[in-house]
This record gives sequence, structure tokens and C-alpha cells, in this order.
Amino acid sequence: LLFQKMTDDKEIIIMASSDDEMKEEQNTVRGEMDDSLSKKKNDQALAAEGDGGMLKKRKKDGSVEAGDGGSLDEKKDTEEKNGEMQVEKKTDAPLDEKKADAPLEEKKADAPLDEKKADAPLDEKKADAPLDEKKEEKGVEELSKEEQEVPKEKIEEASKTSEKGDREAEAKLRLIPIAKYHASFFNTLSFTSKNRLLDEFQAIDIARCLKELERCMQRKSDTVSDVQPVDESRYKSRADLSKELKDDLYNEGKGYFIVDNRLFRFIVVCSGLQLIAENKVAVIVLAGGEGSRLKSYAPKGAIDIGLPSGKSLFQLQAERIIKLQKLATEFANSKNQTVAVKIEWLIMVSPATVRKTEKFFQEHSYFGLDKAQIHFFRQGAMPCFSFTKKVLFDSVDAIAMAPDGNGGMFAALSKSNLLDMMEKRGIEFVHVYCVDNILVRVGDPLFFGYCKYMKADCATKVIKKASPTEQLGVVCCDPKPRVLEYSEISSALAEKRDEKGELVFRAGNIANHVFTFQFLKKMCSDDVVLPYHLAKKAIPYVQADNILQVPVEPNGYKLEKFIFDVFPYSENFAILEVPRNEEFSPLKNPDILGVDCPTTCRADLYRLHRQWIIDGGGKVPELSQESEPFVCEVSPLVSYAGEDIHISNEENLSVFLSGMK
Repeated sequence: LLFQKMTDDKEIIIMASSDDEMKEEQNTVRGEMDDSLSKKKNDQALAAEGDGGMLKKRKKDGSVEAGDGGSLDEKKDTEEKNGEMQVEKKTDAPLDEKKADAPLEEKKADAPLDEKKADAPLDEKKADAPLDEKKEEKGVEELSKEEQEVPKEKIEEASKTSEKGDREAEAKLRLIPIAKYHASFFNTLSFTSKNRLLDEFQAIDIARCLKELERCMQRKSDTVSDVQPVDESRYKSRADLSKELKDDLYNEGKGYFIVDNRLFRFIVVCSGLQLIAENKVAVIVLAGGEGSRLKSYAPKGAIDIGLPSGKSLFQLQAERIIKLQKLATEFANSKNQTVAVKIEWLIMVSPATVRKTEKFFQEHSYFGLDKAQIHFFRQGAMPCFSFTKKVLFDSVDAIAMAPDGNGGMFAALSKSNLLDMMEKRGIEFVHVYCVDNILVRVGDPLFFGYCKYMKADCATKVIKKASPTEQLGVVCCDPKPRVLEYSEISSALAEKRDEKGELVFRAGNIANHVFTFQFLKKMCSDDVVLPYHLAKKAIPYVQADNILQVPVEPNGYKLEKFIFDVFPYSENFAILEVPRNEEFSPLKNPDILGVDCPTTCRADLYRLHRQWIIDGGGKVPELSQESEPFVCEVSPLVSYAGEDIHISNEENLSVFLSGMK
């Protein structure tokens, strides 16, 4: 690690790359304190012997000259007058001369750094001692207006209980671990800003973060060539499910539920609807991201993406929950069950989005849901690093932080009371999904039913990869289930095909999972430690001028955990393959990129809803591949997945379309 020390008029920068070296540097500082003590006592002895008790000064060359009069006791009385420490200018003297003459035992010179930190807050230890050789040190009365924000009584207390040399030494020792990250402009900060920054470094445990960064950088990034696809017995498509489970469940006496409207049949497994009707499911949306790439700093779920209704992703998902509760109620009523269905909706937010998200829900009256069934919880954050492993800053006294990835959900849940809430309410299955998928089937009863039928403790939805080079992670086994990022799989494996001509490794991960509650609870325990991954990102930052720089190309690393790293812990894993055009269209980029953007999201929704209307008896214009999609939005309050659409002729269709909101 790096720290600064003053010698004559020079600034020496020392790099220590390990904890041992940092301790060595700290010992060096303590050694200098010992030297300072000896020299100070020497000065006092020489002054007392050679000038009748008059104070003498030591020159740079080590010689001694007479001072300007006054005994040591007189000077001390003068300095401590009114409980304040008057500090004389020290411009040419080495740092050694600036240290106090208190006995070494009082200074705790040999005490560990952690003990020094625990003694008192930083603002009590260095009230008027900025580490800057180019600036004159200030007494209490000379503090700037901004510095005077620190309560004066704290400054006076520090002055009474510690000599100035003590405070300098303490501050210097405490700064050793962080100067590496802020050496360029730390000394230009005000007293208050320095304290704020020191507290922030301490709160995030910067040493731990740096270790995680080093661990990620040392991890091998070689491509993998010895994995296998998930066993076919644990891999089903939605089409297979409709054929296979229909008879199986019926023969077991459980039956199945069919929503039948003329030209459209939508089958969901009854066990899934039964779980919902019995209030045994919950859903978690991963919603910590901002729409910065979309030129918005609103939460991504709150952005208006240009639908005719003006609905946000949050509203679409809330209304799907409302409709699903209604479907489950109707299903239970058909079996003469009286129920009050309520799906618990847990919303994971980040430090940057928590207030904005909560306010957005309040302003929209929770989109018709009961406020009591919506639960916000906050994921953690990690500092952003440059490619040279330096911390990046949002401002000169604030570290640039980023959410710790969707895998941070487990730690965030463990710190909340939501696991206890779900356990008390008898939750058995939890659906987890990302907020940015406009087509997501929130709390999909088919998915819940599939997991129960397969006795899976962990299951994931996938889509077929469009090509070997599509930038989607692949779900596979080695032999435990895992996800390989597209950059980790060899070209030979990525291009390998089976006897049907399909990609062998085609199971594209879309971050859409179901966990049993017991599995989720286990993953939230201290026994499970998920690794961090490096993500190269374009990260806004400031330099000493405090002007925000917004890079276009990646300029640093974010440290993230991935939710799929829990897959290897599964004892009974399962995959459900779903049609891309019906269940996956992410919002990630601005329209200028032309992919995974607002325009493509709207188009995919329009195409799906157009098909629902056709299946429901409506007529819509024929479209060529090149033409713009027919603008058609069906409210989730009308249909969750194509059911309950009844259209008899074109006149009814026009009324239906014009009335949609």
C-alpha cells in the first residue's frame, strides 16, 4: 500500500503491495516517532544546559541555535492557553521535528493500527492536522468555514487530550491504507471531506475489496472444453411439458386446468395454480439497476419505454401479478375452495435506486396491489476500480460504488427480515427474475408446477441460442450444473450439434429461476460464499478538478456476484426451455444500438399480443418480415398469457384495441 511522508521539502511515495509491507511501513512510521522523541529530548537537554533554560532550535544540518527566548514551561503555557493548541509555522523542518515530545508509552506507538482507530473518531484525533507539506498548518481558530462544521467541542477535547504531534502521527498511520487510492488529491480536501472519505473507506472495508479484485484478476479465464449438456431427463421444453404432464397429472388424480376460448387453449399445470391459490409462492424481482445506458438515471423498472399505455416495466409486472391472483382464485373456486390469494412481491433495489423506486410505487398507489404484499430490500455495493486497480470516485470525497450483482440477493435477504416473513407464511417456492425483461411471466404457474413435478430444488428457464456466437451464457454440467459465460466456452463446443442439427450447448441463460424456499434459505447462510466476477464497464469518475468524466469505452472494473453460482449446490436441478418470442426480450441498450432496446422491446410485445388477438378470434393485418410490427398492446389485467381474449369480429376488435390502457 502507499503512503506519504515528508522529508525536508520532498514528498516521498512508497508502494507496498501486500499487508506485510503495509505493516512494515507502519513500523517505519513508528520508528520515526521514536527518533523524533529522542531528538526532542536532546533539544530540551541542550537548551537547558547551554542557555540557562532558554529554548534552542535544531538546524537542518543537526546543529543547535538559540531560540527566541522563553522556557519550555512558558511556551507550553502559551500554547495551551484557553484549551487551544497554537501551532507555529513549520515550513523547512523535516517531519521528524514536527512530532510531539510525549512519552512513547502515552502515544501507544507499538499498539496495532486497529486499536488506534478504536480510541476515538478521526475528527477527534486530527482536528487541525492536514497532511500537506505545502500548506501552513492551522490552529483551531484558523479553520476554514467548511472545516468548522466539525463541532468545536470535539476539537477542543482533542487539543486537551493529545499533543499535536500525536494527532499527526495517528492521522499518518491511519492514512497509510488509503493514500494509495487517493494520493493525487487527498491533500487538497477540506478537513470535513477528508473525514467523510476516511469513514467511507473504513465502512466498505477497502482491504477486503482489494483482495476480491486481486482474486478475480488471478482467476484463470481459459476457455472450457470438458463440460456436458444437462441430462435430457432434467431438460424439458414448454411444448414437451404440455404433452407429458397433462396425462401424468390427470392420472394421478390432480387434473389440469385449461383456459379455453374458441381458438386459443392455454394450459397451466394445476399444481402451480394450487400453490398460488394457497399463498405458498413468492416472487423476487432483481431491480437494482439504473437506466444510465438509456440516458436515464431513473430505476430501469420505472422508465417509460414508449408503449401506447405509457406503462413502465414495474406496472406491467404488477398487473400480471394482479391477473395471476385472479386466475388462481377462479381455479380454487372451480374446486369449491374459498381463498384470498396474495402473492408476496419482493423487490431488490440498490443504494442508488431505493428511494426512487419506493417513491415511484407510492406515486402510483402500488399499481393496485396491496402495499403490505410489496417488500423492498437493498442489495450491497462494491467500489469501482480502474484498470490499474485504483479506486474511482464519484466526487473528490465520495467513492464510485456499484451494485454487487444479482448474486448479491442472497446476502441482502439474509440481512433483512424477509426470510423470516416467508417462512412464517409457509412459502414453498420463490420465483426470481430480472426487471428488464418486458415479456417475463411473473410467478408463472407452469414454472411452479414444473418444479413441483420434477421435485427440483432449483430450476431455471432457458431459451435456445440463436447462434453459437450469441452472447448468452450456457447452462451445462461439469458434472454439477453451472453457467458458462459465452467467453468461457471453446469454439468447438459452442458450434457442436446433435443428430437433429441443433446446438448441443443451446440452453441460453436468461436469469429466470425458481428455488424452493429451503434451498433459498440455505443459499443465504454463511456456509455459502459466492465468488465475485469482474465486469469491464464504462464508469463515470472525477479527478482532482472534481469535474465528472463520462467515458464511452470501458475504463474500469465492477465487482459482481452472479445468481447462477448457486446452481452447483442444487441436489435436484431442472431446466425448462421456453420460446424466446413469448418470454424473453430484455431492455439493456439505447435505440441507437438497435438491439435489446426500447424499440425492440415494444416490437416483441406487439408481435406477441397480435398473436394473442388472432388466437382469440380477431383479425389483424398481415405483416411481412421487413414491415413495422402492428401496434397492439393488451393489458395484463385483461390477459396474463393470452387467455380471456374473446373477439368475434373486426368491429369488436377495433373497439377492443382503441380502449386498451
